[in-house]
Amino acid sequence: MSDSPIQVLLIEDNEDHVQFLRQLLSDSNAGQFELQAPGRGPGRGSLKDGGIQLILLDLTLPDSDGLETFIRVIEAAQEIPLIVLSGINDVALAVETVQLGAQDYLVKGHVDNHLLVRAMQYAIERKRAQLQLKRANDNLEVRVRERTDALLQTNTKLQQEITERRRAEEALQESNRQLSAALEQIQHTQREIIQRERMHALGRMANGIAHDFTTHSRRSSGSANCWS
Repeated sequence: MSDSPIQVLLIEDNEDHVQFLRQLLSDSNAGQFELQAPGRGPGRGSLKDGGIQLILLDLTLPDSDGLETFIRVIEAAQEIPLIVLSGINDVALAVETVQLGAQDYLVKGHVDNHLLVRAMQYAIERKRAQLQLKRANDNLEVRVRERTDALLQTNTKLQQEITERRRAEEALQESNRQLSAALEQIQHTQREIIQRERMHALGRMANGIAHDFTTHSRRSSGSANCWS
């Protein structure tokens, strides 16, 4: 851990309260904190300079008041731990600010040096843990999206392969059907040719028999005439 003091921005327009907080931190020997108080005004300009590690915020400022003040500051410093240090002892307001991102809500006049230092230390650690958890969740969401996209792409390719295979199977079935039809036609033609050849052979055989019979009859008729 760095030995440099933690830079704390105090957004407070009451100089007496600024000096009181400085005295609290001095009495606690909390040398790990360095308080920056830009003076009267909202103090949000100091956030732009960077380096701020913790914010102490009074909700009553010249240009805004109550929850409006808190929202304007928390939106400008979403990753910086913030403690509300207010003179307004309002439980509902305290709960709402914590729900919206404040690490703690302290009421002026009810804070001693030990409570203030402990609240500041806890606020920094809680915010660090929250940011780490958020980054882990963001990384997990990225990995889940990447994995989901990869699965969707794989599923799309698989569906395309299934479709192509189905088309190939249908084409093969159609080809087999055509081959079967062609084979059946060939077999039918072969049967017709064989049948015609048989008929021709029978015809030739019948003609031969008729010819032999006629020849025999003529010979028999000639022999009979010679005897007479």
